[in-house]
Amino acid sequence: MAVISLQITRRSAVLDGRPFGAAGAYEKIMGMLHIGVDPVHRANQAITDLAAAPRNTAGLVECEADFYLLRPQDPARGNRRLLLDVPNRGRKVALGLLNSTPRVPDPATPEDFGNGFLMRWGYTVAWCGWQHDVPRRDGLMALTVPAVRSGNGPISGPVSCEWRPNARVETLRMADRYHIAQPTADLDDPAARLTVREHAGAPAGAIARTAWRFADASHVCLDGGFEAGKIYELVYRAEHPPLVGLGLLAVRDAAAWLRSASTADGNPSAGELERAYVLGVSQTGRFLRHFLYLGLNEDEAGRRVFDGAIAHVAGARRGEFNQRFGQPSLNATCSVGSLFPFTDTLEVDRVTGERGALLGRLEARGTLPKVVTTNTAAEYWRGDASLIHTDVEGTRDVAPHPQARLYLFAGSQHTPGTLPPPDAD
Repeated sequence: MAVISLQITRRSAVLDGRPFGAAGAYEKIMGMLHIGVDPVHRANQAITDLAAAPRNTAGLVECEADFYLLRPQDPARGNRRLLLDVPNRGRKVALGLLNSTPRVPDPATPEDFGNGFLMRWGYTVAWCGWQHDVPRRDGLMALTVPAVRSGNGPISGPVSCEWRPNARVETLRMADRYHIAQPTADLDDPAARLTVREHAGAPAGAIARTAWRFADASHVCLDGGFEAGKIYELVYRAEHPPLVGLGLLAVRDAAAWLRSASTADGNPSAGELERAYVLGVSQTGRFLRHFLYLGLNEDEAGRRVFDGAIAHVAGARRGEFNQRFGQPSLNATCSVGSLFPFTDTLEVDRVTGERGALLGRLEARGTLPKVVTTNTAAEYWRGDASLIHTDVEGTRDVAPHPQARLYLFAGSQHTPGTLPPPDAD
């Protein structure tokens, strides 16, 4: 069924009805998407643990996604194009990138809409929460998902956290940045281990279990404190894994619903959209690469969802977007972001014998969008971006897929900097 309903919590004119050129005035809609996924449908089978999730009386797996929409008040003046901006760690990105604005959670002033590029060209712009561990504060957009379960008791498994403190601290949250932690199953777990490295290339040294402890289920303390500049990794056991991969389906189904659902279904853009594009930047660029690899650009009705996808500054990586106990924000050395295959077309890993193509499943199903990949020099210096267009050994160039384009912003950085520099990881 996909989207069941949209609960609108706020609807208002943008900038009191000020027109954006020929596209005219815009409307802002905020609310919550209620989504129900068929766990036995062919289009959903790539999602890890979907079969183990609780179901409603209709046999669907439910989730709820924060929703935000900007649309022309007069649809006839729009360009009939949807741009879905996948929120980066809960934050809107497209207006900052394309309208030259500061990132704000709820654009409300002329400055928040910047040069008005997307509006002046008549785009409908949407955001949908997809990340389960984003806290719902400060306007961040999140997704509520169920925990998967087993008939034999709680599901448990290992979770890894990595930190590089900028200053000495006594306690660290067991999550990436400001995200919600996956709590430990046992505060006294003797098998939990904490290690430290002097730098990225150094060997990890074990810290005695008597020298550190869980302050509570979501925080860890170290005698003498965690030192600035060192790299710490904690591995522990957790229970009740959230259904991480539902985020991939939430993005797909939000766009499919906006394109195809009727006014009777509660769709505020019913009949207004002919094309849909999706944008991901950095973390969400990696999310899009994972989305494409899993072949998810097809809704439960068999329709292609996105006609175009833009993955910006993602390098050749993916991420923990579809694994048990996955942490979607994690970009640490120990995470699973560097996943084969890297190229659009078929390649072979001569070490493992594995064969694959990033776009292979979509091509086989006839749902391949046009794909634009853009990277800066930073993703090459990081060491992975070249894998998009070379073989694994780095001995020969690999041409992009005919429906894909690759671009490099030479000499540029991952994201624009700010002054004064922020004190942040």
